Amino acid sequence: MEAVAPRVLEVDEISSLAPNLGDLVYWAPYRGLGFDGDALRTHYLERAIGRALSTSSVAVGAFSENRLVGFQVSDKSSFLANYFGVGCGSITFTALPQGQNEQQTVAESLCKTSISALKSEGVELASASTYTSEKALTWALQGSGFRLVEVFASYAQDIADIEFPRVSNGIMIRDCIEEDLSQIKQLYQGEIFPGRLVSDPNLPRDASYALYGRRFEEVFENKLGRIFVAEREGKLVGALIGIVDGELFDATGIKTNLLSGMGIIIDPANRGLGIATSLISERMRWYQDEGVKSVSFGASIDNVPMIRGLTKLGMEFTSSQCAFHAWL
Repeated sequence: MEAVAPRVLEVDEISSLAPNLGDLVYWAPYRGLGFDGDALRTHYLERAIGRALSTSSVAVGAFSENRLVGFQVSDKSSFLANYFGVGCGSITFTALPQGQNEQQTVAESLCKTSISALKSEGVELASASTYTSEKALTWALQGSGFRLVEVFASYAQDIADIEFPRVSNGIMIRDCIEEDLSQIKQLYQGEIFPGRLVSDPNLPRDASYALYGRRFEEVFENKLGRIFVAEREGKLVGALIGIVDGELFDATGIKTNLLSGMGIIIDPANRGLGIATSLISERMRWYQDEGVKSVSFGASIDNVPMIRGLTKLGMEFTSSQCAFHAWL
């Protein structure tokens, strides 16, 4: 490959370059499930192009002899910026050339240009994630100042014909009501668990933990999905979010769970009683009722209890991802 020339793309360039992106390599989610094919990849690419056209995003193209050889999209997060008081952004999509030798050079040029562009836009904290098989992008991020904050393991399962266990131990599963939200937030205040935000020493830990409780409020108030609550002896001892990815279904006809923002919290004083298994099983039955055939969930590799629970339900490991932060 001749010299690679990366640059920030103008909005009118992005649409004209879109037809060339299909020749590049990019990694779509939902690995290990039967529907991780062309329809999903096309939707994922179209969604990335749509984000690139947004005024809150930065799109970078890498060119060699006037030929597009790489494409990267970064988004600015106004929510996290307002919450933490620092400019936040993330690299959300990367497409590279076919050849592995070429991928490293292109990935490095894209990441450095994106970081420079984000910094000029006032971003102080940049994040990114890669599948562990994406070696070129992983090395490029590390070479550009990104540091590992979490490794996330994904598990998948075909659920159409499975009968999920019902654990008693005096546990009752019901739908969340508004009065539960304050109790869920209190559970997060007393809990310690791994995550990319809480792993970053430059972010306030209490505020990072509190974000997970706020996610339950967001889902409840905006009716984004369903929240399952576990009670034992009249006390709230756990909660779990369930969401069907409506955008994916509308675009592709694929019905499955949303991959992010699917929090679970268990009262530490009531662990070992099957509460997590009961919550996840109830969510699985709900997914079955909603017509979902396959699901994919994940957990930090340091969250051993959660991984044990997923495998206990018959879920199989499919992939792992690395999350990175860079302070600019």
